[in-house]
Amino acid sequence: MRSIINNTKCAGVVNCKQKNINSVLLCQSDTGVSLNHIYVTNTTLIKLSAGSLNITSSWNEVLNCSGECLILIEKNQTLSISCSEIDNHLDFKVIDIPYNLMSKMYSLFLSESKPGTMLNMKKDISSRMLSSPLSPGMNEAFDNVFDCLRKVERSECGDCTSCHSESEGSPLDFTLMFLLSAFTTHEDGIGILSRTLKSSLREKTFNIINSDPSRHWNLDDVAMNLYMSRSTLKRKLAAEGTSFSEIYLNARMHRAARLLRTGDHNINQVAVMCGYNRPSFFITTFRKYFQMTPYTFMKLTNH
Repeated sequence: MRSIINNTKCAGVVNCKQKNINSVLLCQSDTGVSLNHIYVTNTTLIKLSAGSLNITSSWNEVLNCSGECLILIEKNQTLSISCSEIDNHLDFKVIDIPYNLMSKMYSLFLSESKPGTMLNMKKDISSRMLSSPLSPGMNEAFDNVFDCLRKVERSECGDCTSCHSESEGSPLDFTLMFLLSAFTTHEDGIGILSRTLKSSLREKTFNIINSDPSRHWNLDDVAMNLYMSRSTLKRKLAAEGTSFSEIYLNARMHRAARLLRTGDHNINQVAVMCGYNRPSFFITTFRKYFQMTPYTFMKLTNH
C-alpha cells in the first residue's frame, strides 16, 4: 500500500488538497490499516489524539492529519481512510452527529452569529473536509459528547439530563457548539454546516435502513416509507448515481464497522444486529467490502 503520511501537527484550519485520485482498493499494511468506500451519512467529527490519518473523498479531495487535531467531515460523501501509527500509537474517536442535532446546531450558530454571516457565505464549495488544532478544553469536551451520544444510542441515559433541557439548548448542545466553533471562522466550515440541512434521497434511504438495521429491508419497504412507488425510487436513486442494493450494503457495513470498533459485541452478535442470518455470509461480505476479516478489523481498531 502506498503510504501518504504528513507527520506535521495541524497549525490552523486546513483545507483538503485537491488531487487526481486513482480509485484503488486499500488493505492492511505494516504501518496501519486502510478502509475503502466508507459512506458518510451524517456530519462527522473526528478527534485524532495520536497517529496519522490520510482521508481521500469521492470528490477527489485529500486531507492528511496527525494528532492532536479535530477533523470535520461533511455528510453525503464516500471516503477511503488510511490509518497509520506514529511512534507505535494510533488513537482516534469518531462522533456521528445526527441530522436533528446538526439542524439545532445550525439554528444556534445562526442566532449567535453576526447578521448575514451564515447566510451570505460564498456559494462555491472549496472543501468538504477540514482539520483544526485542538483548543484548550476541546479534548475533554469531545470525550463528553462522545460518551453522551453513546449512552443515547444504548438507551443508558438514566437520570442524566445532559441531552435534554427545557431551555433553548442543552449542555450537550453547547458542548458540541464549542467543538464546531473551531471551524465556524472558516468559510468552508460554515458551508459544511449550512449544507447539513439538505438531504438527498440517498441519505433518506440510508437513514430509513439504519433506523432498523436488523430488519431485512427491500426496495418496496423503503419506497413505502418514502411515499413513492418502487419504480420512482429506483429511478431517482439512479439519477443520484446509486442504487438500493448499494445503499443497503453501505448501511450494513457502516453499522458493522461501528459495532466492531466499540469492542462490545462478538462477530456473531454483530452479524445478527446487521441483519445477517448466517455469520459466515456476514464474514464473507465484510471481507469483500473492507478487504479484511471482521476479526482483523477488531484487532486493528481496538488495540
